[in-house]
Amino acid sequence: MSRIYYFSLFFVSIVCIAISFWFGISADEIDMHMLGKYTLDYLSSFGSDQTIFNIPKEFDRDGVMKYYGGAFELFSNIICKIIPMETYSLRHILILLSALGSIFISSRICIKLSGYTAGLICVWLMSLFPFFIGNAMNNSKDIPFAFAYILAVYSIIKFTEKDSNYQLKDYIFIVLPIALAINIRIAGLLLLGYLPISIFLKLALTGQLKILKNYIKPVLIVMVASYFVSSLIWPFGLQNPVSNPLEALKAFTNFKVSLNQLYEGQKIMSSEFPRFFILKAIYLTLTIPFIAGIFLFVYYMIMNKQKKSQYLILFVLFTVVFPVSYIIYSKSNIYHLWRHSLFIFPSLAILVALGWSNLIESQGQKIVKYVCAAALVLGLAEPLYFMTKNFPHFICYFNPISGGFNKNYGMYETDFYYNSLKQSSDWFLKNEYPKVGKDQKIIVASNAVHVIGQYLKTYKNIELKYVRFNERDQHEYDYSIFHIGLVPVSIYSNNVWLNKNVIFKSGIGDKYFNIVSRNDDKNDYYGKKALDSQNYPKAVDFLTKALQFNPNNEIAWTNLGFAQLNSNQPNEAVQSLSSALKISPESMMAKNYLAYAYLQSGNLPYAQSVLMNLIEENPNNPDPYRLLAQIYQQQGNGAMAQQYMNYYQQIMAQMGGQ
Repeated sequence: MSRIYYFSLFFVSIVCIAISFWFGISADEIDMHMLGKYTLDYLSSFGSDQTIFNIPKEFDRDGVMKYYGGAFELFSNIICKIIPMETYSLRHILILLSALGSIFISSRICIKLSGYTAGLICVWLMSLFPFFIGNAMNNSKDIPFAFAYILAVYSIIKFTEKDSNYQLKDYIFIVLPIALAINIRIAGLLLLGYLPISIFLKLALTGQLKILKNYIKPVLIVMVASYFVSSLIWPFGLQNPVSNPLEALKAFTNFKVSLNQLYEGQKIMSSEFPRFFILKAIYLTLTIPFIAGIFLFVYYMIMNKQKKSQYLILFVLFTVVFPVSYIIYSKSNIYHLWRHSLFIFPSLAILVALGWSNLIESQGQKIVKYVCAAALVLGLAEPLYFMTKNFPHFICYFNPISGGFNKNYGMYETDFYYNSLKQSSDWFLKNEYPKVGKDQKIIVASNAVHVIGQYLKTYKNIELKYVRFNERDQHEYDYSIFHIGLVPVSIYSNNVWLNKNVIFKSGIGDKYFNIVSRNDDKNDYYGKKALDSQNYPKAVDFLTKALQFNPNNEIAWTNLGFAQLNSNQPNEAVQSLSSALKISPESMMAKNYLAYAYLQSGNLPYAQSVLMNLIEENPNNPDPYRLLAQIYQQQGNGAMAQQYMNYYQQIMAQMGGQ
């Protein structure tokens, strides 16, 4: 069994490294790479280069980068300077090595607790977990921390197994992993409390609590040393090793960055996710063998089949349950499903592997063992099939119980790290760029310029232009590459963003993550220019032509409705704006214009209905209150008119208006 185990590790490592070159640059990777650069600049200049504390907004929009220790980013920057290889391809290998390290350490813990069968199962459970392997290819925030976390758990287990008479090497082997985890992410401070808990579990379950006092000094040494060592290559920590790590912890505990994320088909701010969202996110992405393995683990724990190493298993269980419980209790701001909590995954994999290993090895007859093993292999075939068929979109996996990818597309975030943009950029450079040539200027519009710029930056005649999807009519460009991350759900989930201009689509089946378009028809742009110059007849003409080319152009319908509204054609405007809302029900602009169109046509009840809907969706928008006040005044309801005018004035006062 040991030979199969080591062969599996080798095979998984070779395959993963080989396929890593097909994965794209993540949305955060550019910023994190710059964090490593500025950390290296600070350390190599002995603190004279202070850029790390004033990182340009381009890379640190929210001003939180200094709170990341950046050990992995520092290491990767050094390696990238030494090895002559494309930067992000090399980074992806380094990130992947962290993931492979997590698999190795987790499987070694399994071997310690239950033998090589458990270790082998752990290797394949983790290797065929699409959400983990997908992140392992380009997520330098969470994967290195997951490795440091499980390495620290392993070092705590080794430390706990010994008596209290520790040597220097024992302290080194536990302090360094814990310090590394704290440096990579301040949440690693949790590990300082894990050591005393592990020791307490050992002494309590072995009836040795009376010698607990012998461990007080070693535990304090580890905690203090780990805390201060974590700051040695952390610029912010070095400035004040006592208080700054705690300041970083406070900053991330009260993390104010909130993203507009998908939850059950609706875009809401991540800070407003339900308290138990993390449990749902984990459930959605668990493979069937993981779900079954959790039940198996619980069953064998209840049956108390692991007396010999029970305290260690309870400790590993604690490293999963406590962080999740704390996230639920504190209602932490998490997004991108459970990406931020991937550090618990290796510990969870250990427990699941123990559950399956107990099932297989507890069977008396060989035929029953083979049946149980076959059930596990069959279960692992499902995620393997998904990964093979939908390569390289691993992180978009949803288990069959939850309805799979097709059901959850448009319900929850899928390609949240913009991995698919590599496919579109590669296709564009191979198929479209040669048609234009290097001597002609090309304008490429995108809502993901930050990432696409890395693929196209060596082509001097390509000008990148940041364009929001719902403002694409306001810019002139030759090509566009739009990603679903910043596109209304109704637009991409129903594929209404597809039109004659689309020349390439990247996704799974008929569900797409981004589209490449050649902007052959620019009538919507000319219509918007005419609208801005208040030439409404000309705007109507251009926009009508735009809609003949693409009837699903919700912006053209909205602008046409506005042009008709200003041409004293309220009934036509109602029809145009209603068409816009059929395509994009989220469009606040179309709803706002529709309210005016109903007012102009004298249909006050319909106008009231639209305005009330606008208030429900955005209570801080002042205009609907003002218009409702006017409507109630026309209807002779002075009290209601005054009430809504008061609301309007209060909001304007809060906004600093008159």
